[in-house]
Amino acid sequence: MSGGGGGGGGYDGAGGGPDQPDCASLRFSTTLASPHLEVIASLEVDDALVVRLEAEADVSIIAVRTATGALTGTIVSNQARQLRECLQRGQSYEAVIVSIEGAAVEVEIGAAA
Repeated sequence: MSGGGGGGGGYDGAGGGPDQPDCASLRFSTTLASPHLEVIASLEVDDALVVRLEAEADVSIIAVRTATGALTGTIVSNQARQLRECLQRGQSYEAVIVSIEGAAVEVEIGAAA
């Protein structure tokens, strides 16, 4: 008979609990995997990129593309599973470039406005 109702486990109820993440508040930084150097050369810090779920060779990937559709790279971070689930549920995301150092492009992933 311990007291207190406890917290919500980090969720405000909008996401439905740990099995269904709060997609609107999912936000994280990561470095793009498989960067396309010819596309990166035309990008700058603070550019906004589109995050999409795509099929490639019978595998689902999380692609990051420019507004014109050029593939910049992919996302394979620890949060990729959550991001994939949210994309499948219809949440849109953007990747804003935080830094570019050679082929290393760091982006901040967040829900698109």
